[in-house]
Amino acid sequence: MERTQGDIRKGCAEILEFTVAVFDDNRLRFIDLSGLAINMSKNGVCFITRYPLKSGHVLQFRKSIGRYGNGVVMWIKDLGDRYIAGASLIDEPALA
Repeated sequence: MERTQGDIRKGCAEILEFTVAVFDDNRLRFIDLSGLAINMSKNGVCFITRYPLKSGHVLQFRKSIGRYGNGVVMWIKDLGDRYIAGASLIDEPALA
């Protein structure tokens, strides 16, 4: 699927619940988090969270966003007490 930053975005105010895998102190940890989606496109979501995610973190949404169950953080910006992040959405694999 081709992804473009120019996709039409729609404003929203939806709570996202997701799990992120974090490698910390030579250990892999799975952290349950939440965020507030502020806009979405067919290929991505922009959201606010309190956790300092990093580019490349893989997110597994507890409730799929359309046909998407996962995302990859593409960028993140520190807002002081919160962070705003953009994630590219990943298609759910088709069942055989």
